[in-house]
Amino acid sequence: MRKNAKIQIYCNYEHPGGIERVSLRLRALLGRSQRPAGLISLFGDPIFGHETAAFSNTSLAGQVLIFSRKGDLREMGARARKARLIYWRHVPVTQRGYKRLIEIAFIAWLSRIGQIVCVCDDLAAEVVALPFVNANNVRACYSPIGRNVPPLVDIREPSGNGPLKLVYFGRPGTQKRLDLVLWQVDNARYNNVDVELTVYGYDGVPEGGEMDGVTYAGIVEKPTEAMRAADAVILISEYEGFPTVMVEAALTGTPIIANDFRTGRADFERLIGPVTGIDAEDPLSLAQALSTLPTGQYNMSALSDEVLAEDWLRVLDAAR
Repeated sequence: MRKNAKIQIYCNYEHPGGIERVSLRLRALLGRSQRPAGLISLFGDPIFGHETAAFSNTSLAGQVLIFSRKGDLREMGARARKARLIYWRHVPVTQRGYKRLIEIAFIAWLSRIGQIVCVCDDLAAEVVALPFVNANNVRACYSPIGRNVPPLVDIREPSGNGPLKLVYFGRPGTQKRLDLVLWQVDNARYNNVDVELTVYGYDGVPEGGEMDGVTYAGIVEKPTEAMRAADAVILISEYEGFPTVMVEAALTGTPIIANDFRTGRADFERLIGPVTGIDAEDPLSLAQALSTLPTGQYNMSALSDEVLAEDWLRVLDAAR
């Protein structure tokens, strides 16, 4: 914890996941760029082993405050308005009805009192297109993944020993489509494709999720280790921001199979490398995808410290 930092990153330990992982990486990137940042949480709970300061004990006057959820501001209350706000937006607007109107109003309001930083260009374009948003205060900054990122990573070929091993990272809710992943695996096995799936992110076996060839491995804090042991990563999702799981897969050279989810995939393929597409509604799609896994290299240069720091420091300087 950096008590004298002029930048604070708010994390909520009650909802650990992709946002918290990349928040810790952002803090590390800023530290390497001589912009030390502190971590704050509502009650001062540790975040994946990292110490945080309790919000009630942290003065935000004159600080830059980076947060990622609408609920973060609700938790922090009026005191957060003393800081210069940077809203780090990770996902598109998916709500319907009055909840959608509330979300759009929140984004438009933030674009006028602070800055909105989107995790990819695709998402930033969607945010700018929303009504009443101040486009001048919307930027795209990709999420950090760590120091000394190699410029190129070879895409691994399947080991060839035994069944093809897939990994899937999800969580309860409607965004991640475990049901469709299981359906695809079941159809592939029915069509004599020797494939096994390990599922991470669920505490136990979800209702209706038990089936042959599928193992539930619980919550994982180091997903890259699981990826290195797999032949491919599969992702079927309703939407993403810039998909962290695909970036981590690329870092380990693991082939990626994914549906055409909303925001982020086009940016990934343009910047980093190939993805084998899957039609989640086609029962033969996974079987076909497993025979055409991507080869070549992932180009990680767009996620280097130099590139990411330049973008983030530009945002922070504008927040002064």
